Amino acid sequence: MAPELAPAQFAARSDTTQPGSLLGPFDGRVTDGASGHPLPGAIVWVSYSFCQGEVLCTPIAGQTWSGETDADGRYAVPQLSQFPAASRLSRTTLVVYKRGYLGYRSDRYFESARPRHDFTQQRNIVKLERFTEGISHVEHLAFLGGSGPLRAALRAEALQASYDAGAGNTNHAFDAGTLLSIEEVRQATGSTDDFTTERLGDRARTARYDSLHFKSVTRGEEGDVAVRIFLYGTDTEAEKNFEEFAPSLPSAKAVDPVPDGLGSRAALARDGEGERMIFGLIVLDKTQRAVVLVTCGSALCEDAEHIQALTKKIISRLPRAGRGPLAPDAPGQKVVAPATQTPEQPDPTFKLREPALHR
Repeated sequence: MAPELAPAQFAARSDTTQPGSLLGPFDGRVTDGASGHPLPGAIVWVSYSFCQGEVLCTPIAGQTWSGETDADGRYAVPQLSQFPAASRLSRTTLVVYKRGYLGYRSDRYFESARPRHDFTQQRNIVKLERFTEGISHVEHLAFLGGSGPLRAALRAEALQASYDAGAGNTNHAFDAGTLLSIEEVRQATGSTDDFTTERLGDRARTARYDSLHFKSVTRGEEGDVAVRIFLYGTDTEAEKNFEEFAPSLPSAKAVDPVPDGLGSRAALARDGEGERMIFGLIVLDKTQRAVVLVTCGSALCEDAEHIQALTKKIISRLPRAGRGPLAPDAPGQKVVAPATQTPEQPDPTFKLREPALHR
């Protein structure tokens, strides 16, 4: 029996507005972005994510398919024919990789982390750009993910990433773009809204901080989710900052016991009433030396379970610990005050309703 299908976020073809199918089949052509020449032998890897449940669709399994482009740079992925029983196919992601090039994902761009809207199920065109000096191998690997043949093809780059990390190379900004997707926001909250994604404007992106703002297209802040991730050099430093942040959330109360997958310590807060209420959840993950703050409007998060489900997904994908002191040339060592503040009067208080959440 075929699974229930989530709506595909891509069209069937470029010449129609008809939505595609997460089951496939998929086909397309991979070319060099500069010359337009076909790229044979590129790895094409497809990931299918399944979940169960009506309100909170809990991830239960995943399946993958992999192949290579032919001499003309073409790929063909057959329609998925085997699935877990009583499941929902929540997401399908196609990845293309060839050594020496920036990888391609069907759902988002690498450098900006913006959602991709030009992917099509059939007759898709993939233009790969050359991997140039200065791009982080660590960030590129995190962007691609993958397993099996894709992971094997990435071994050379993984060795370079390990070398960069071992040499203490922190001269790149942290990228939170792969920690949570639009479909996963819908999956965790039961929402069918459309969202745009961007970074929050209240704090500069640095080597140890990044943010995500899922902005509802049809609602105000009650339909938004905001994520802020802080990474630290030691677990003691992370805990100290958690203790400083948590009391600044309105009426924050400790979550005790902390559910599995939600880090070491957590505090939950509510601000406002009715449709204007916003949940806030701040979590300490001592193992990964991180503090995660998630705020979620009442149109999405009707109770604590929804915001906890979102936060668990983020925590499960945090960069693995191993960070030491920041290098002198690491980007954004000093947090830049928002443009609306003067350097002499920064506002360090964490609020459930940051300015970037308002329309």
